[in-house]
Amino acid sequence: MEKVLKLDSNNKEAKNIIYIINSYEASKKYFEEGNLNGAEEEINKIPSEYSKYNIKDKVDNLKEDIKIKKDNINKINEELNLISSLIDKKEFKKASEEIGKVEIKNGTKDQEEKLEVYKNTVNEEIKKTELEEKKKK
Repeated sequence: MEKVLKLDSNNKEAKNIIYIINSYEASKKYFEEGNLNGAEEEINKIPSEYSKYNIKDKVDNLKEDIKIKKDNINKINEELNLISSLIDKKEFKKASEEIGKVEIKNGTKDQEEKLEVYKNTVNEEIKKTELEEKKKK
């Protein structure tokens, strides 16, 4: 495309293709870095004409990957909120069950860290409860 632009600097199609490729590459880089908002912002800059070119499948696949990842993160946030609520209500056994259901491999580092804190809190509280019950007996 750059050769085309050297011959015809006003070639709109060549400029458009370069823009599409650059936006796709930027979006892909953001996605790989875990910056989903940046990835989504860049991929949404791509004009609809991308569907006429060989890059169509790559753009469509990346759009789907971004959507899936964002959906997974939102689902994990809902699960973490439920666990937090159960901890606040001192329902530690239920919280422990919910912790076991979280598929954290699809989450963010922050979510992993938060889940680890919840695990430790719940395990400590369950141990305390068990010790108190043993003392009563």
